[in-house]
Amino acid sequence: MQAVHPYYVFQCRPAKGVKNQFQLPLKKGVRIVDEARSQMNGLAKAFRYCMSHKTGKIEILGFYPGQNLMLFKYHQAKFDRDASRIFAQRVADDQGWLNEIDEAG
Repeated sequence: MQAVHPYYVFQCRPAKGVKNQFQLPLKKGVRIVDEARSQMNGLAKAFRYCMSHKTGKIEILGFYPGQNLMLFKYHQAKFDRDASRIFAQRVADDQGWLNEIDEAG
């Protein structure tokens, strides 16, 4: 039997009909991903928690220590200025998506 190694876990878009059934708040999603990784080893830990945003594919990195911020990184960017950019964003407890991205981030 061959093992399957996940590459991405995607945050569900806030689309009508799925937002309240499948989309988790970002903070809860990070906790679930961190817990899952803590129980894995090797290549299984290498998957990325991402969202497909209108500005590109963004990895959800996790919490910024000691502050009410989360860290994100562009893996694919619509604009050259965002290529591989890491940024911090304030996220409400129930927020499941980044509507606007802080340009200063």
